[in-house]
Amino acid sequence: MSVPSLFGEGERAVVRVLVGKTIVEQDAPALARLRETYARVVVDIGTGDGRFVLRGAREEPDALYVGVDAVADNMVATAQKARKKPAKGGASNTLFVVSAIEQLPDVFDGWADALHVGYPWGSLLRAFVAPDPEVLERIVRIAKPGAQIFVRLNQSVFDDGEYMTRLELPPFDPTRLAATLGSVGFEVESAEVLAGDVGERTTWERRLVAGSHRKTYAIRGVRSEAMAKSAPAT
Repeated sequence: MSVPSLFGEGERAVVRVLVGKTIVEQDAPALARLRETYARVVVDIGTGDGRFVLRGAREEPDALYVGVDAVADNMVATAQKARKKPAKGGASNTLFVVSAIEQLPDVFDGWADALHVGYPWGSLLRAFVAPDPEVLERIVRIAKPGAQIFVRLNQSVFDDGEYMTRLELPPFDPTRLAATLGSVGFEVESAEVLAGDVGERTTWERRLVAGSHRKTYAIRGVRSEAMAKSAPAT
């Protein structure tokens, strides 16, 4: 079954986007035009159900909020709600991208004024724990030079050695992660363990930590200007 396209036959579609409950293809020029209409862009990697994106878009209507997740079904309900009128909870300044981070097209490089990764799981969690410089570099490239980057990891998983073994993850080494992040252009400004509710919430975060004694490893930093200048052109 072919995926419907928003564009003419002569234009090459490169990105799968969820519009309501339908996956459509968008090409690089159209996405670039969309980016240019907003002064500020916020990107959420591994967005899950996308509620963080919709809530942010409603609170900041002059910014474009982008959610990226490999599983389209998780985002359908929120993507449908986003298409409603603002009075009914919708927000047109949203974009739901169906892609694993490893396959995300480079059209999104340099888009984000703020980049969020909230409680990653599966291969995305492994990228931070291993750590995997290729995947982390792909994430960082989405941020523009000087952009704020926020990462929250489930520290309680790291504290459970038996569980880490079941997940086939190596022991978490914050020093090694910080060094790897630095090598790919993420200048870490702070990294700390927080207990319980950490404030700004996603649905996944509520399930994990709100009202509990679980811990969060919170990292905040910026996209390095020096690394951005030295990166090869795409």
